[in-house]
Amino acid sequence: MVVLSSGGRAVRVIFLRVARMAEVQLEHRLRKYEAPAESMAVVALDLAGVRAGNTLEFGTGTWSLPKLVLPGLLIRSAEGATATFVPQSDRRWAAFLADGAHGLRVRDVAVARGESQQCSGFWIRNSLRPSISRVLITKAPGHGVHLGGCEDWLARDVEVNGSSNVAFDVAASPRGLAVGVSGRDAAWTVFNIDAADCRVLLCRAERGERCAFHANADRVRFEACEARDTPETGFAVENAAGISVTDCLTVDCGTSQKIGTSSGIVSGEVKEAEIGHNTIVGGAVFGLYVKGGGGRFEDNIVVGVRPGLAYRWFCWGGSIERALAWDCENFAGIVQNKCASLAELREGQKSGVIEMKWIFTKALEADPRFVARQDGNYRLGEGSPARGAGSDGSDIGVRWSRVEELRALGAKAIVLRENASRYAKLALESAGKTPAAAGAWLATAKALAPDAPGIPEAEKALPK
Repeated sequence: MVVLSSGGRAVRVIFLRVARMAEVQLEHRLRKYEAPAESMAVVALDLAGVRAGNTLEFGTGTWSLPKLVLPGLLIRSAEGATATFVPQSDRRWAAFLADGAHGLRVRDVAVARGESQQCSGFWIRNSLRPSISRVLITKAPGHGVHLGGCEDWLARDVEVNGSSNVAFDVAASPRGLAVGVSGRDAAWTVFNIDAADCRVLLCRAERGERCAFHANADRVRFEACEARDTPETGFAVENAAGISVTDCLTVDCGTSQKIGTSSGIVSGEVKEAEIGHNTIVGGAVFGLYVKGGGGRFEDNIVVGVRPGLAYRWFCWGGSIERALAWDCENFAGIVQNKCASLAELREGQKSGVIEMKWIFTKALEADPRFVARQDGNYRLGEGSPARGAGSDGSDIGVRWSRVEELRALGAKAIVLRENASRYAKLALESAGKTPAAAGAWLATAKALAPDAPGIPEAEKALPK
């Protein structure tokens, strides 16, 4: 980590990865680029003379850049301007193609397809801590954003409108955070997270041809996200451990009957899954489908699943006691047994036809009394049986107070808290070995967000 300062005040923090005994020279310099007046042509740059650590500021116009390999670059639009980037004519990979560009930051720009028929908006590889903020990507012929072999990445307030592949694709890029990212009209999957320890928060996916959100890596967390109008699956998580989907809403997902697992949420062979406090409305062949693995599948609401099952359970492990279903063609399918109602399920458990007597013991089959289902308001109204009926004493279904709290914080504050928690963790881990370093990490955490989770534990661990 390199801190660039002016007058004793930090102005930029750059994260680098430097080989042992190697040397990197950084230059803190602002370079401004202005397009020719009234020109509609694409301005192609070779970035001659640009050095690691430079800030590149662009005026309104259409620009194309070469492959980015220098560390510490900050690329942005000038104040009051909108710089639009397209691929160079002789390069079909992406408008922003980066490899080994550690600490790359791109913000306040737009990305368009230009003349390319195959390019992506961003294709970033092998880069430590890349960051994309406040970016609009329109009609990407490939991926909207692809991150491959990156670490500790950040995507904040990014919008992808149209993609011929995946709108937001993460491969082998662990410890990332996507907050306030939206994607729609993807020809494949909207969000694909194939990297461990990533958090996807307050994101929205619409009209993906396959999945709205997909994950198959350990400890991926989807929180307060929304999936709409995706034929196959709203949230698909599989073949991993510790994945969670909490406080998420799916509306009219899983409507396709071409595959046997079309669902609002499907969990396949996930160990220690946490699928809780979600609301699934309409469309699905299956509301919540659990096929193998185990974990907690508590406090979910499924409403209006026609045709299909509110809950499809093909698993011999896990916890699913509390749930609510209403206005569904069938209440549940337990292995090979279909139960039209909760009463029929209870009778099957009593007679021994259904061996799993421990599931749905506190389930409800009742109208959740949404405030205005016809208008898309899925908050719980007065007198809802789901209010306060959750396993933790909160509501069954999405905890809207939690979602509103996150929205009120805003994407920037969430990012600061996330980074502060990481520094607090470093302080805690180094407290016993290198107290001085731990103190520096803790001071950084408190400067970013003094109320971030993990700071009190780090303070207690440091010697007095």
